[in-house]
Amino acid sequence: MDEIKDSLKHLKSIPFFCRRCGEWKWLGKGWLCEDCLRKQIVEFEKIAGSIDRAIRAATEVKPQETCVWSFDQWSDDFYETSCGKAFTLIEGTLEENDMRYCTYCGKPIETTQEDS
Repeated sequence: MDEIKDSLKHLKSIPFFCRRCGEWKWLGKGWLCEDCLRKQIVEFEKIAGSIDRAIRAATEVKPQETCVWSFDQWSDDFYETSCGKAFTLIEGTLEENDMRYCTYCGKPIETTQEDS
């Protein structure tokens, strides 16, 4: 067992080929030299920071805008949406059909009735 430990100590004093920079250097950890290992840690920290910012932005509670659906009962029974579309229901109302979000822009629906 002591022979194995002695041979391992000998290996630590030999420079190895760094897989990242392609130079013969003393290894830090794994197959990277200490300089490349530091660079890789910095790159990983930047990536982790970017991921963290993206997660925060995605989960941030934003005030929801609404899409206003105006119902015009005198012209073909359709809704005009504030996102520029038109929608017709065959039967019932938006509430009866459990429609809470605009099918075009995804915002919560706010309804108004137009007098024509």
